[in-house]
Amino acid sequence: MMKTVFYLCAGILLAFAGCRNQQMGVSSSRLKGEWNIVEMNGNQLVGEDAKPRLAIEAVPGKFSGYAGCNAFAGEVALRREGRVRFLRIVSTRKACLDMRMEDALLRALNEVRYVEGEGETNARLIFYDTNRRRLFAVERPLR
Repeated sequence: MMKTVFYLCAGILLAFAGCRNQQMGVSSSRLKGEWNIVEMNGNQLVGEDAKPRLAIEAVPGKFSGYAGCNAFAGEVALRREGRVRFLRIVSTRKACLDMRMEDALLRALNEVRYVEGEGETNARLIFYDTNRRRLFAVERPLR
């Protein structure tokens, strides 16, 4: 009788833990691919600001993108429960008229520690810093 209760409780706990990981974390296959950066520091990017892109190759652990003027690239490390880091970030150094958004994006990439899906289909990914402050959001490009 005690064994049955133990196994029943263990099964329920494992089921809840599996649900939590699916909601909190983003798998490498979900992270992989082309993304449009649609929000920075809580502000929707529209018009001319809506140019930044991010491409992630989760298996080799590489990423690249375009920040509006310069290209950037580096390594990405995805850990369990939505923990992610962008490492060894490099970028081209073209002089552009307005570098504010570009500088903010490169700073945000350095600060990223977590990623979570948003919405029922996780159509949008949200990247957070150590304190769970929302840094930027990405969406798949429309085809």
